[in-house]
Amino acid sequence: MKDKQNRWPEVGDLLIHTDGVAFNRGEKCQGLVTEVVGGKDFGSRVFVQWADDSAPYDYGDKYGYSAVNIHNCFDTFELIKA
Repeated sequence: MKDKQNRWPEVGDLLIHTDGVAFNRGEKCQGLVTEVVGGKDFGSRVFVQWADDSAPYDYGDKYGYSAVNIHNCFDTFELIKA
């Protein structure tokens, strides 16, 4: 059984990005983690398939998100384990 307290993203996890931190709009984007490149280190990149193709303003298809940011930024990212 997987550790449900683990905030390190893995393929199949649901990622919810909340926009409220920077712009106070509180908009949420939901997506499925489709690829994780690298190990559990600072160079790891996470790629997401966003629902309705509505990616957050700070997501880039070329680089995705840093896995470390997803792991550490509790106010921006909610990770629901597969």
